[in-house]
Amino acid sequence: MKIKTILVDLDNTMHDTAKGIVENCRGRYPKLNIPEYGTMPLDWKFSNYNLPEDYWQLFGSNKTYKEEYIYKDCREALFKLKEKGYKILVCTRSNLGLDKKKAFIRQYFPMVDGVIFVSTKEFEDKYLISNNRETILID
Repeated sequence: MKIKTILVDLDNTMHDTAKGIVENCRGRYPKLNIPEYGTMPLDWKFSNYNLPEDYWQLFGSNKTYKEEYIYKDCREALFKLKEKGYKILVCTRSNLGLDKKKAFIRQYFPMVDGVIFVSTKEFEDKYLISNNRETILID
């Protein structure tokens, strides 16, 4: 059987989201001395810092999702798969910034046929699959 659909994760697969989040936190909270992206040890994590509760909002911000953080050759590879007749779906987890994330995907990945959002939030007027813990939003 030939595979006709490819499901690709967005964060840290197509887009260096970790870099966007780290750089965003460094700019927003300079007094915390968060190390520059790429210089932290392997066991580095945000929980080592006393970040304010609102820092999670940075995950869905325009500063986190930027064209410059898209992995080199990612779009070209997806366009080639599309040309070969594959249907391409992006799967991503999103509790915040759903509309911004969707707009980012639509703008920079026009070859994508659809987006599947996995979330722990409920969304109105969207097609949802829910199991009490997580909700899958299919756009």
